[in-house]
Amino acid sequence: MGCWLSAIGYRLSRDPRPPRRFRGFRGFRGFLPVLCLRLLRLEARRLRPSHRTVQFDGGRERHQLRLQRAVLEWLQQNISFFECPDREVEEIYYFRWWSFRKHIVQTTNGFVITEFLTPVRHAGIFNTISCAAGFHLAEGRWLRDGRYLDGYTLFWLRGNGGKPQPHFHKFSSWFAAAACDRYLVNGDTRFIAGLLDDLVADYRVWNRNGS
Repeated sequence: MGCWLSAIGYRLSRDPRPPRRFRGFRGFRGFLPVLCLRLLRLEARRLRPSHRTVQFDGGRERHQLRLQRAVLEWLQQNISFFECPDREVEEIYYFRWWSFRKHIVQTTNGFVITEFLTPVRHAGIFNTISCAAGFHLAEGRWLRDGRYLDGYTLFWLRGNGGKPQPHFHKFSSWFAAAACDRYLVNGDTRFIAGLLDDLVADYRVWNRNGS
């Protein structure tokens, strides 16, 4: 998920050459922004995925047109459409959502958001890492389908037999603030109020540890 930082750094620096890590995505320029905006303007009219759909996957999913159609439908149903005069900013915006979707994982313990697509040694169950949990909630708060972040929130606070995950405090976090900011978007009073005892308990653990 770190490629977006390189992309933004490239855009802000006005460097005529993109960072090495981002060069592989140049063929994707304009595809998702144009497609998503077209979907909006045509009032959710269904569009057939073209051969360019798969360029962002490096050609590895060229034969999986059915999967690509599902991806486009997911974007249409879950994200806010964005348009601005700077096409590169649009490209980065839709790239972020394209990549965020790939990190949503349905597990036996509900939905989680991963930080790495491949397993890493310092991760916990389901390859989850708490250092980015607040960021995942903050960025994902705009998703229309609340199941993803509802499940992710409960995974960290209650997913260990009703208790927080054992690796929740391996990194400091702005988890409570991100959960509150998400409430300001979706207005789900019942859900955020139901987390009060969990968040208070988490706050006390940090204070007890002198953090």
